[in-house]
Amino acid sequence: MIKLLLIALLLAASAAAFAQEIKTERNVVYGQAGGHDLIMHITEAVDGVDFKPAMVCIHGGGWVAGEPEGMLGWAAEMAKIGFKCFTIQYRLTGEAKWPAQIEDCKMAVRHIRANAKKYGINPNRIGAFGHSAGGHISCMLGVLKPGEFEGAEHPAVSSQVQGVVNYCGPENMAAFMTDGLYDNIFGGAPNGADRTAEADPCAHVSRASAPHILIHGTIDDLVPWQQAEPYRDKLRECGVRCDWLLVEGGWHVIDNYDIWPEITKFCKEVFFK
Repeated sequence: MIKLLLIALLLAASAAAFAQEIKTERNVVYGQAGGHDLIMHITEAVDGVDFKPAMVCIHGGGWVAGEPEGMLGWAAEMAKIGFKCFTIQYRLTGEAKWPAQIEDCKMAVRHIRANAKKYGINPNRIGAFGHSAGGHISCMLGVLKPGEFEGAEHPAVSSQVQGVVNYCGPENMAAFMTDGLYDNIFGGAPNGADRTAEADPCAHVSRASAPHILIHGTIDDLVPWQQAEPYRDKLRECGVRCDWLLVEGGWHVIDNYDIWPEITKFCKEVFFK
C-alpha cells in the first residue's frame, strides 16, 4: 500500500513538473503604419528557457476582418512546443490595400529580430504560423525574396522566416482569386493590369523558400484543398521541404482532429535542431 502511495505521489509530482504555465503580455507596440501603432501579444511558457525560437502568429478573416486575439489559443499551443509567440496586428484591406498587409507583417518580423536580445529569442529561428488569410500571408513571408514588399522600420534587418505553418490558408491565388476578392485586396486594377501575382505565394516559390507544412481539410468549402497541390509540388520541385497534412472530414477550422503531433514534429525538426 505504501509502495502504491509512493508511486502515486511520484506520478503526481511528474505531472506537475510537466504542466506548463502559459503567460501572455498584451498590446506591445512593434511599429507604426497608417498613422497609428501596430501591436502584438507575446505568449510563452513560463519555463525559464531563454533564446527560444520565435513564431509570428497571423490571424485570418479574409484580409478584411479579424484581430490578434483570434490566434491566442494557437499561440498557446505553439508556446507548449517551445516557441515564444508574437501574435501580430496588421492593417486590413478596409484601411489599406495590398501590399500593406505583407509590409506590416515583414515589419513585425524585422522588429522581433532586431530586438532578439530584449525578447529572449533566437534571431536565426523565426517562423510564421497563420490561419486562413493569415496562412496566406505566412506563405508569402516564406517565399518572398529580400527586398520585396519591405517596409521602412529596421531596413538593415532581414524579414526572412525560417519556416511556415499554413493552417487552411490559400497558397495559389491564381486559382483562388475571384473578381470580388480581387477588388477587396487590390481596390481594382489600374489600366486593366492583373496584379494577382503580387499576392500569390505560388508565383514566388524558389530554392530559397522556407520549409512549409500545409494543413487542409477535405471538406473545407472556403479554401478547397486542391488549390494547394500546385504550391506543394512547386516547393518540392525546388528542393524545399513541404509537409502535407490533409485531414479527412476537416473543415476550415480543424478543431476536432489531432493535428498537433504533425505540427510538433515539423517544428522540432525545422526550428529546434
